[in-house]
Amino acid sequence: MDNVVEMFSLTKRYDENATVIDLYSGLGRRLLVFSAVLVRLLF
Repeated sequence: MDNVVEMFSLTKRYDENATVIDLYSGLGRRLLVFSAVLVRLLF
């Protein structure tokens, strides 16, 4: 039973980290797409 609780806390911690990483990577991807569109429009 303790093992299950430990696993749950580990996955919870990982999920919290993953959401932060997803947020940053999502922003980075949007910036990349935005800059690519800008370059297309300008040149």
